[in-house]
Amino acid sequence: MKTIVLSFDDAVMSQRNFVAPLLKELGFNATFFICRWGDEWRSQHGEYLMGSEEIHELAEMGFDIGNHTWSHLLLKDMTPGSLGEEIDRLDDFLRDAKVPQPVSFAYPGGPGAEYAHDVLKKRGYRCARTVREMAFDPKTDDPFDFPAVALQDNEPERFARAIPLCTEERPLALLFHGVPDVVHPWVTQTPEGFRRYMNFLKEGGYRVISFRDYMKTLS
Repeated sequence: MKTIVLSFDDAVMSQRNFVAPLLKELGFNATFFICRWGDEWRSQHGEYLMGSEEIHELAEMGFDIGNHTWSHLLLKDMTPGSLGEEIDRLDDFLRDAKVPQPVSFAYPGGPGAEYAHDVLKKRGYRCARTVREMAFDPKTDDPFDFPAVALQDNEPERFARAIPLCTEERPLALLFHGVPDVVHPWVTQTPEGFRRYMNFLKEGGYRVISFRDYMKTLS
């Protein structure tokens, strides 16, 4: 069976209000990568972001919760020490929200960094998602450099280009942000377009799972 590893970034409220109910209806799972941003930014845009209550609800619904750092800083602007602090702060927040310890991480902005692998492994993480238009080869690829295709309204052809990359041997990871995303309009996805993509996967018989679930298949 062909596998899609589905993920969402940045803790946008529409992920709880629209995405999660639709995925449950279709029998799909996914990973929601959580960050909290800076205090000032969060105070300005908090109405569009999930808080601990909504994140806890996602976990209770059976969805996987991953770590996307606290402040969403690029790895090139951090050191191993500051990255560890960012990860730990977000892990503490999720623990307080009564969410299981994450096993998957998403690099803010997309690019990863070699130094991050040891930082994550020391904390029990099993994989880290980056952004590239390719499928994951479990025989040769590093799970701490797990590629995903980012999808948004401004490039609707990317979905059609990406789907053929998925084979029974190579899962394809997909990345969305808000559906819609008011605070990051350059990565927004309309509900209508998102529903169309999900229906395509359902009708095509794809297995749609979270990063946590996929990593279990490699154990």
